[in-house]
Amino acid sequence: MADLLTVHWLRHAQAAAALRQQRLTLWLRGSPDWTAAAARHCVVALPQLEPVCLADRPILSTIPSQPLQRALSLLGRDLELLIVDSWSGFDPDGFGAATGALRGGGVLILLTPPPVDWLQRPDPHADRIAVWPFTPAQMRQRFLMRLIQVLDSDPAVWRCDQAQADPLPASLALTPTPRPAPLVADLTQTVTADQAAAVAAILSTARGRARRPLVLTAHRGRGKSAALGLAAGQLLINGARQLVVTAPRRAAVATLYRHAEAVVRAQLSATVAKAALHALRFCAPADLLEQATAADLVFIDEAAGIPTPLLTAWLEHYPRLIFASTVHGYEGTGRGFEIRFRAALERLTPHWRALTLTTPIRWAADDPLEQLVNRALLLDAAPASSATVLAGRCRDRA
Repeated sequence: MADLLTVHWLRHAQAAAALRQQRLTLWLRGSPDWTAAAARHCVVALPQLEPVCLADRPILSTIPSQPLQRALSLLGRDLELLIVDSWSGFDPDGFGAATGALRGGGVLILLTPPPVDWLQRPDPHADRIAVWPFTPAQMRQRFLMRLIQVLDSDPAVWRCDQAQADPLPASLALTPTPRPAPLVADLTQTVTADQAAAVAAILSTARGRARRPLVLTAHRGRGKSAALGLAAGQLLINGARQLVVTAPRRAAVATLYRHAEAVVRAQLSATVAKAALHALRFCAPADLLEQATAADLVFIDEAAGIPTPLLTAWLEHYPRLIFASTVHGYEGTGRGFEIRFRAALERLTPHWRALTLTTPIRWAADDPLEQLVNRALLLDAAPASSATVLAGRCRDRA
């Protein structure tokens, strides 16, 4: 693969992926200096893509790196080119969250040591995934061995090794192509039938009988948060006086606010729209019951990242609620949300409704990066049946 990082190949591969609404994955394996230089080469070769770099060291000269610990802050954003530097360790949660923000046609660039060297390096993130009776060192090696196996066996991952690559052309950085103006999406319309059904269900919950909460679940990239915003915008236009939004992080509801504001400003005058948008307010989960004693409707995004006792208290207090979450994912204890919170729903609001969004919006249904991340991090895993466990038929298909 000596010609993998040529400008022609990079631009052709990205253009082909964009036509299919798929995401391109490049795995650059080599020394710290070489992987950083190769990443800069890719960024200059793809000037139409705005880069974001997750690294604990400088990679790009024009854009500062964001620490790996900031990966979760990318939730709700729409990324075009993402650099993930694993020289300071590999954070599974951060990797899952950051790649989930990468849109179709985008490029993921993963920087790592050569696989043999990677296995020998200490990883500070291993402490977080270690469970008794395994030590962090044992967990690090077991996890990385499987991760490398998944990456190496995936035909959609383009691997480039320093030992096999041609020298990178130094002159490329001197002649960058101007960045074209970004395309502007219509933030006031639903994109899929799934999303339209979700908006309709939210409006029905807001206008229907009390004590019948709605639970929206979806994999990442299905337009769940956008559906919340579209419905909130419609409610504001129709005179809602107090809509309350909460989530584990304020940044996580940026998509909701963006769509709600677009809907309102598209149908109301500037003065009226400004007044209407004041009725949409954010409350941190810990402050919700105290600061918003009454609400026409409460939107809870990333609900799996909020402790079940808080969710239960809101069920008892508010007559109309919308819970939205990724059950198979990294927003929090997703499986716990599905199991423990379901019991609270059945006990307190037996007429609750569930709706699942399945059609991807941010990328194609056959997107190879989604499949890769699901396999690498077991995001779509489900508990094996008792019969399967007892029969000893569980195995890792990676």
